[in-house]
Amino acid sequence: MKSINWSHLIPKYEGKWVAFATDQTTVVGSGVSLKTAIGKAKKTGHTNPIMFKVPVGMQAYVGSC
Repeated sequence: MKSINWSHLIPKYEGKWVAFATDQTTVVGSGVSLKTAIGKAKKTGHTNPIMFKVPVGMQAYVGSC
């Protein structure tokens, strides 16, 4: 599995929820709450987005799906 670097999201989406399309790189919605981000994604036709909470500041993370 290829790792994805989402650190470029921090300046624009710090502390917010981000909804991705199935390609895991295209942002299709965002918001302070999970509900808002999912709602915006659904309005653009993405009924099952991949959700990610952008951390406040840069943090190390190692994990897998």
